[in-house]
Amino acid sequence: MRICYNNINSVYQCSGDFNKVDYQEDKWGGSKGRIPGAALFNKGKAEHLLMDIPYKGPRFTWCNKREYHSVVLERLDKGYGSRPYRMEAWNLDYEECIRLVHNEWTEPVLGSATVRMICKLSRARNCMRLCSISKRKEWNKKWSDFDDNLVEGLHEIETKGVTRTFTTAYASQVEYAKVSAKYWKQRAKMKWNTEGDTCSKYFFNWVKGRADRNYIAGIKIDNGEWNFDSEEFLSPNDRDALGIRFTPKEVRTAVFQLGPLKSPGPDGIPAIFFHKCWHFIKHDVVGTVLAILKGNSSP
Repeated sequence: MRICYNNINSVYQCSGDFNKVDYQEDKWGGSKGRIPGAALFNKGKAEHLLMDIPYKGPRFTWCNKREYHSVVLERLDKGYGSRPYRMEAWNLDYEECIRLVHNEWTEPVLGSATVRMICKLSRARNCMRLCSISKRKEWNKKWSDFDDNLVEGLHEIETKGVTRTFTTAYASQVEYAKVSAKYWKQRAKMKWNTEGDTCSKYFFNWVKGRADRNYIAGIKIDNGEWNFDSEEFLSPNDRDALGIRFTPKEVRTAVFQLGPLKSPGPDGIPAIFFHKCWHFIKHDVVGTVLAILKGNSSP
C-alpha cells in the first residue's frame, strides 16, 4: 500500500488475501475483544487514503478447519480503493512546499480560463501530495530517532553541562507537535466523512431541506401587508444593482470569507490553499471567476 501511495498519482485498488481482520464483525469464534494488529492496520489504511470496497458473497472467506467450539471464521479476502488525494493544510506552513507550487503555477498553460485553472490546480495538488509524502518520511525518521536523541541530550547535560542536543531534540518535537495539531484539526473538520457530507441520499435531502428553508414566499411591505408577487419583490433600483458587473475586489472578498478548513469540493483543495497562495494565484482565480460570471467561459 505504501508503494502504491508514494508512486501512483491516480486512484488505485488493492485486493487479495490480507491475512488481517479489520473489525470484530469480520470474525466469528475464537477469542473476543481487541484484535491484535487491527488498530495499526486501520491506521495504515487511513494514512494511505484507502477505504473498503463493498462486495457481495459469503460473509467469511477463511476457517481454521476445526470442529465444534474451536471453529474460527474470518473474512480475509477483501479489497480497498484509494480516495482522491485531499490537500493537507499543514504542508502550507513549509516554504519549500509553497515554492514548489509557485514554480508549477507559473508554467504556461494553453486553453480557456477554466481549462488553465483546472490544469494549474491539478499541478498544485500533485506538488502538495509529493511534499506531504516527503515530509511524512522525514517526520517518521525524526520520530524514530527522538528517544535516542533525548537520552543522549540528557546524558550530555548531566555529564558535560551541554544542552545543544537536548534543545535540538526538543525544538524538533515542538515543530512536529504543531504540524500534528493542524493535521488533526483539518481531519476534525472533514464533514464529508463524519457528518455525511458526501454525494449521498442523506446529503441531497439535507441540501433540499435547506433550499426549502431559504425559499422566500413573500415580503412584508411598509404598510404591514404581505406581497406574494415575486415580480414585485425588488424595486427597479434593486434590479439595476443586481445587473452591475462583479469586480476583482468582490471575488477576493468571497474567497477570503470561506472557512480555511471547511469541507472542500470534489478537487479536495481547501480554502486555506487559496488564502496562503493568493499572492501568485490571484490573477488566475479572479480571471476565471469573472469569465464564468460574464458567460465567457464554462464552469
